[in-house]
Amino acid sequence: MDPVIAEQLGRAHPLARHLDDFLTDLANFGASPHTRRAYRGDLRLRPPGSATTLQ
Repeated sequence: MDPVIAEQLGRAHPLARHLDDFLTDLANFGASPHTRRAYRGDLRLRPPGSATTLQ
């Protein structure tokens, strides 16, 4: 599992596996490391109460 997803969501979160699969697919389809890092940053969680918090 991607370490950012595991740290921020936890492995048991219902979306964790799907987000990890998405990042893996990007790598498998040849997306550059910069692209993967940008997507990973976009997926980061926001603090509780934020309008963009992923729950």
